[in-house]
Amino acid sequence: MKIAIAGTKGGVGKTLIAVNLFYAIKDITEAVCTIVDAHAQAPNVYHYIETTSEVEVVTVNVRIPEIDQDACTFCGRCVRYCAFDSILMLKDSKHIKVLDDYCTSCGACVYACNDNAISERTEALGKVTIMSLGKDRFVEGKMFAIRPLVSPIIQEINEHIESSGITIIDTPPGSSYPFAESVRDADYVILVSEATKAGMQNLQSNVELLAGMKKKFGVVVNKFNLASESMVEYLKKNNIPILMKLEFKRDYAAIHTKGEVLVLKDDDLKQRFIKMFSVIEKEGKEQSL
Repeated sequence: MKIAIAGTKGGVGKTLIAVNLFYAIKDITEAVCTIVDAHAQAPNVYHYIETTSEVEVVTVNVRIPEIDQDACTFCGRCVRYCAFDSILMLKDSKHIKVLDDYCTSCGACVYACNDNAISERTEALGKVTIMSLGKDRFVEGKMFAIRPLVSPIIQEINEHIESSGITIIDTPPGSSYPFAESVRDADYVILVSEATKAGMQNLQSNVELLAGMKKKFGVVVNKFNLASESMVEYLKKNNIPILMKLEFKRDYAAIHTKGEVLVLKDDDLKQRFIKMFSVIEKEGKEQSL
């Protein structure tokens, strides 16, 4: 079973939920449990993981176009074909350049060019590391430099997620394409949102996206004791299950910020995570019938 943990934005407690769910269930099942950090631009699950042994490292390469200004006729076809405005052309000045930070390596400009002025170079975008945790696994995606092009790393991560066992995926935050790509094969999505008015607005974007993808999902309301009533009303009105109401406690904050795992310190909380997993597992089995 694949469970994706999604945050309505950064900093709402997505990694907290992913890590604690992983540690709550990994010792109560014989199945291989895998925790995946798909937030390749800023991975941080490793802060909470026990000693690991590295099994495999895969470098993720992309092809970046380069334009030969001497061969270019400045016809503008490549600019028109580029859907991401990644090519800067100053026709009067005879200057043209690919903006690497915005290029998605789609190859459209190479296809468009009739003058053989565009070639491609291979560039290492990041890496995917697969680590052993005894019977369990940790898979981490990491970019070598912050760039918008995250999807090739997520696609490589998906290649290393086993179909059997239980997989917990800490997804990129927000509701952009990397998020959609990381939840594509998930059997269930846990949306994590802080109980604020701003949190509810961000939550609605994720709800609409997941509904469009026909995904089963529920919500963990973080800092529930600081909750906005409008969020609770919205969830009830739309029949969206509240999987857990996690209270804000200074003790929780202190433990988490030290890189420690809450459920290893608080057995009552561990049982709440196990109960949440049982609900999700039941939903997943019903969906597969």
